Amino acid sequence: MPLAFRCLRLVAAPLALYSALAPPSLALTFSSSCDRFEIDGNTFGPADGTLDFVDEFDSGMLAPNWTVLLGSAQETGSDVIVHSPGVDVQLGPTLLEISTIENAVHGIEKGAGNFTMSSYWSSALPGTGDEFFMELYSTSPIIEAAGLTVSNTTSQGAMPGNSSLGGYSVGQSVTHGIGTGFTTVQSNRVPITLASLTGRMVLRLSFDDATAMLTCSFSLDGGTTFQNPFPPMQIFNSGVTDYDILLGAAGVTPPPPPPTQPLSLRLLFVRNPSDPASRRVIYKAYSSRASRKVFVAPTVGGATLKVKLDSVTQCFSMPASGWSRFGRTYTYADPGGSHGPVKAAQFKQTRTGGIQNKALIIGANGPVDIVPPNPGVEGDTNFHIGDSAEYCASTAGGTIGQNNARTFKAWNAPAPAGCNVTACSPSGAFLDALDGLF
Repeated sequence: MPLAFRCLRLVAAPLALYSALAPPSLALTFSSSCDRFEIDGNTFGPADGTLDFVDEFDSGMLAPNWTVLLGSAQETGSDVIVHSPGVDVQLGPTLLEISTIENAVHGIEKGAGNFTMSSYWSSALPGTGDEFFMELYSTSPIIEAAGLTVSNTTSQGAMPGNSSLGGYSVGQSVTHGIGTGFTTVQSNRVPITLASLTGRMVLRLSFDDATAMLTCSFSLDGGTTFQNPFPPMQIFNSGVTDYDILLGAAGVTPPPPPPTQPLSLRLLFVRNPSDPASRRVIYKAYSSRASRKVFVAPTVGGATLKVKLDSVTQCFSMPASGWSRFGRTYTYADPGGSHGPVKAAQFKQTRTGGIQNKALIIGANGPVDIVPPNPGVEGDTNFHIGDSAEYCASTAGGTIGQNNARTFKAWNAPAPAGCNVTACSPSGAFLDALDGLF
């Protein structure tokens, strides 16, 4: 990349971010160390198996090979340490505090040939709620980022989605935009464990210029072997012709708890007449008026229903693909049990702002563990949509009718003060908003 254009990019990239950035929050503490970066090909030289650029980060200063783009970073010993305080960056619903460095030697250009780049990170994985990454980043004509991220996310912090994972994981993604315009184009993620990490963590990006496809892989043993569990990703989208190379780390601000809407229970019917295939659960709940801020659409994030009947608890998944909308009514249909035992469900907002919510679960469509306790004392439910809202009901204070080994039936219970049972953990039923965040 010509030096004059490079200088413009160094100025333009931060300016493009500022509309979505806030001053450092100083609320998060994160730090990750990288001790080697290497690349063969593209603007750095021929892609011939001989490394064209190597930085061991042992000169005591980032310049002239790297500059700090956001937050805090410095070379110390034989590492570059990227750490807090960073700069707050809003990506969709997620707030991150980010520090990142940018390669000042060359960028990556479309048509300049294949390349393979690798970054070698400390064997210490990120702290809880933290991540580190290697990515390609463009600001013109759109903001596009593509690369690999190593994350350590709590089950609450993991945003529900395609392979949404709590704990340690490695993910690839292509994303567009920033702030409220943030969009995940492609995202894939796999779990890793501390026990599997026997050396430095190595992130690798390999690019085929003829197809504009990026292949991401990683090593848990210092680069001796590499894992490639991801499909290739299309990059240089929407007119993008060049990227900067970024290495960085971030802390993820824990998302606020989802809003909760208590519902009055109209019916909880649990039936176990004979064999497991004949089991049936019917759930119906409602509220006469609810906050419109609490009403969200399951066609985007899918939904789960957790049912707890005395000591037995089970989660039922209803992915977004099974939902359809007609006006204020969202209907879920899975007559053949492709996604589990929920055969049908409905989530409806009435004209007065109230909520009507129901589900039919049958053993013929999948395993149903909820059976009458003989006798049962209390049933509680949590209908959770995406990562946006919880709708909770309980049999407490209601009428319990049949209550034996074949049937548990309760109805007309008032709305509980809050949720008596937590929502199901994030699963593949949702669209992951965190995957690929830098």
